[in-house]
Amino acid sequence: MVDIASIGSTAAHIIILMGVGFVCGKSGLFTKEVQKKLTDVVLFVFLPCTIISSFEIHMKNGQLLSFGITFLTAAVLQAFIQIFSYALYRKESYDRKAVLRYATTVCNSGFFGMSILAALYGQEALSYGAIFLIPQRITMWTFSMSYFTKEKENPAIAALKAMGNPNMIAVYIGLVLLLVKIEIPTALSLPIDSFSACTLPITMVLCGSILLELRKDMLKDKTVYFFCFIRLIFIPGIAFAACLLADIPRNIAEIAVLMTGMPAGATSGLLAIKYNGDEKLASTIIAITTILFIAMIPFWLFVAFPLFG
Repeated sequence: MVDIASIGSTAAHIIILMGVGFVCGKSGLFTKEVQKKLTDVVLFVFLPCTIISSFEIHMKNGQLLSFGITFLTAAVLQAFIQIFSYALYRKESYDRKAVLRYATTVCNSGFFGMSILAALYGQEALSYGAIFLIPQRITMWTFSMSYFTKEKENPAIAALKAMGNPNMIAVYIGLVLLLVKIEIPTALSLPIDSFSACTLPITMVLCGSILLELRKDMLKDKTVYFFCFIRLIFIPGIAFAACLLADIPRNIAEIAVLMTGMPAGATSGLLAIKYNGDEKLASTIIAITTILFIAMIPFWLFVAFPLFG
């Protein structure tokens, strides 16, 4: 049974965290220097722990085929999104283009998405969600992250450099844990889980602190709403059509559509701070797409998903 109240609570949770960040910024607690320091802590300590935790998947008998289909579906969709995003926003300035392209390829499926899956389908769906996230985890710290490097640098070279990023190292560790079925000792898993739990609140508070500099003209920016259309309607629409045509099992198809149609990823705000992207644009699209996503859920659940049969 769909828990609408839980979905609303999850969205309210994120919005409240951003509101706290806004107040912290307004009161002077979050200066530019504090933002940059906290961003480094999140990017190089908390996020790697979150990634490692996401690979702790306990596979039940008979799930291998379903997990394989889930991973393949995610990989194909992620490849399409990467290619598609590179063709977008060509007329935008570099600092805006970096944010828009990154947020097009990386959505909030890790923090927000997993909470939504739990509310809609229960805890069992989280294993499928974690598998679906693997291709995005890999590309977000390679090809997607390269959007924030200097424009003159070849994206392929930038992606190769990113392979040594702490978050990619966390992906390598996670893949080993998943494939070799190694369990992390409790002495290590407890601090990893503790750091992981810090990621969402600190990230969203940071993004909220940037909203302090939001100008009214940002809400009139047509590019913001074009991005919302691409992020919340076009991309999940492509995922829906592809799953329908490929006759993907309904449970996997629904997860694929929801996970590809999530709001802009919170890391777009963190990377904008660290690499001098357009911070205000990043926070604006995170806030607006989070609110608009809630309006899309009834459409997917009651109009589109029944078509899967």
